[in-house]
Amino acid sequence: MGTVLSIEGDRFLINGKLTYSEIEHCPEKYHGLLMNARFIQGIFNDSLEPERFCRFGRYFDPEENTRELIKALPQWYAQGLRCFTAGFQGGEPCYTINSMTIDNNPFSADGRRMDGAYLRRMKDVILAADQLGMIVIVSLFYGPQSRFLKDDRAVMEGVKTAANWLRDEHFTNVILEVANEHDIEAYKIHPILYNDSGIAELIEIAKRESGGLPVVWGIKNDEDRFFAMRMAQSLGISSCDLPVQSCFEIAGLDDDPFSVNYLFNWLQMPVEGIQTGETVKAVIRLAGGQTIVKEKIAR
Repeated sequence: MGTVLSIEGDRFLINGKLTYSEIEHCPEKYHGLLMNARFIQGIFNDSLEPERFCRFGRYFDPEENTRELIKALPQWYAQGLRCFTAGFQGGEPCYTINSMTIDNNPFSADGRRMDGAYLRRMKDVILAADQLGMIVIVSLFYGPQSRFLKDDRAVMEGVKTAANWLRDEHFTNVILEVANEHDIEAYKIHPILYNDSGIAELIEIAKRESGGLPVVWGIKNDEDRFFAMRMAQSLGISSCDLPVQSCFEIAGLDDDPFSVNYLFNWLQMPVEGIQTGETVKAVIRLAGGQTIVKEKIAR
């Protein structure tokens, strides 16, 4: 492994140097931080109805999905990203498909085995990150997908199985995340994931069985480019010169139906019934008085 993560107090080091200290004009206040993004679906698959994800003119293939992430990593690194999350059970599919109808799970019901295809894709992602000098936060469980483990004992075994695999692969550029948002409703079927004392116990198991890896629990095109360029600007790498109209999108129409079924905060439900050829329009009114109009034709 060419990338070694270490932690001193509250600062991160890669290969013995504070992160971002190698960037000449990076403000010192950013040295030791670990800018990261959530590429949670990087090894995603659905064993129930994968054809559902063949949409918007694209054929979904889990291997190609991972290859596309790997292909994009050098661009993210160049903009200052040094870390990202990839999940064994993925995350919410942007509210266009009910998560309870998806089987994106590599764990056996007893937690003692993991699907080899998932492990291979995750290894490919970790090794690609290693070559670039990036860190991967490997997330184990995600709410709705945790239902495939039969009980708390299976969850404990799942943590052990995944942690042992990470240990035996001798990865040095990994942080292990036990569960994303462990106290949400979907985890109530597993008290060991839902309760604070349970997640603390799982963290200790993960530390021990991984050989001492750092362990935590967690909580589109131009849009991603805007984020990347703002990050690069903050770190002193380059300036953000995107035209203002390119910093906004009709959320999701390039990859998911337009989401307007608002519940609260970021939580939205699917919007069904948008027809091919239908025009959807968004009007963005900025504080300075400027109005930006975006239109998209559903394909």
